[in-house]
Amino acid sequence: MLAARRCADRRARAAGCRARSAIGRACIDGGRGLTRLPAGASRRRSASRLPVRCSSLSLTNFRNYARLDLPLRDAVVVYGDNAQGKSNLLEAIRLLSTTKSLRSTADREMLHWGVQDSDTGFARVSGQCERRSGPVRVEIVIGNGERLNARDSTRAVVKRYKVNGVPRRAIDVIGQVTVVQFSPADLDLVLGPPSERRRFLDLAIAQVDGRHVRSLSRYGKVLQQRNSLLKQMREGGGRHEHLDVWSEELVNTGAYIVARRMEMVRRLTTLVRDAHGALTDCAETLDAEYRATIDGVEGATVDAIGDVADTFRRALTASRGRDIATGQTLVGPHRDDLRLTNAGHDLLPYGSRGQQRAGALALKIAEGEYVREVTGEWPILLLDDVLSELDANRRRRVFAASHEGQQVIVTTTDLTAIDRDFLDRSQVIEIRAGTVIAREPFGADGQA
Repeated sequence: MLAARRCADRRARAAGCRARSAIGRACIDGGRGLTRLPAGASRRRSASRLPVRCSSLSLTNFRNYARLDLPLRDAVVVYGDNAQGKSNLLEAIRLLSTTKSLRSTADREMLHWGVQDSDTGFARVSGQCERRSGPVRVEIVIGNGERLNARDSTRAVVKRYKVNGVPRRAIDVIGQVTVVQFSPADLDLVLGPPSERRRFLDLAIAQVDGRHVRSLSRYGKVLQQRNSLLKQMREGGGRHEHLDVWSEELVNTGAYIVARRMEMVRRLTTLVRDAHGALTDCAETLDAEYRATIDGVEGATVDAIGDVADTFRRALTASRGRDIATGQTLVGPHRDDLRLTNAGHDLLPYGSRGQQRAGALALKIAEGEYVREVTGEWPILLLDDVLSELDANRRRRVFAASHEGQQVIVTTTDLTAIDRDFLDRSQVIEIRAGTVIAREPFGADGQA
């Protein structure tokens, strides 16, 4: 009864706020206490609704772009045939946010093919962005280093970073520009392995929490050392006192990762429900649950990180025999998962393709809301060829997810798939083989 009443209220409020509000805002602003922020977020931030903007993008030898200097408006539509370079533009903006490509496993792949074998070959991505705190310019240079060996032309790749002209480390760059990207690969958040869902959580948190970035970096290095020692011990080598040292290091960094993810998922659960309810007209209920391999950490918080560490330490002690037998660490945040359920049923094995796609879309919409809540700024919204995968109703819902003034950049092969109101006010850009052709916003006659 209560659920039905909430859905009815949600529909009524959504009809009033229309496209000027984000999906789920009708639920969040409904007066039921759902706007409480996660630990560490201030009231001043919650009151702010400022957007992050990338006002210009410059590329040199990046992917199929030899040279590009492109001013960007708040609404941008990038269109053209497949394999022309549309997604490369969005990848460059995403790179400024996370320092990593979501499409490549090797940084060298981002270099223009004409400079990959050059001794002085490099790619440069630079963006001028606007934030509440003021303008910020982020620059990333990917360059060829020394040859890996004399018989192979393959070179090491070196990445350098600058913020406002000052050299920085990668961890200092992450989050300078906040971005949420939608792509067809988002379905992997439901259908893919647990690593895809852990990556989703960590990338979202990384944009708002530098400590989480540092903890992930340290945890990965410690985990590698501990697993190497476990393999030695499986073969009769290694020493238990050394394992104690690496186990304690793992606890010190891993406890924060677990607590931070759990805090996020607790908030994400409400945001996902609201977003999914708007996508499905409240016909279904989507829930998110963090599944930890460490028993007894439910409800973990960063403020009680000592308790999480104690529980993690006991779990490693209990698992030591199995860890040695398998040569790997079997408990910890590197093996956790995010479980998605629709009406109580696991979305991976039991959901239809439509339900799975709606679940992934709701997760991404909730990610944007989460970043906005913590930072007080709407992130840049990147829609990379996702509209062709959606029906007309869900395409409208995606555009409704953008807040007034929020920068939205869309790629498509078909302009008719774009929401008409959005297209009328957009900067429309055609891409042909790495060449950008800028056009004026569409007018009422539908012509560029």
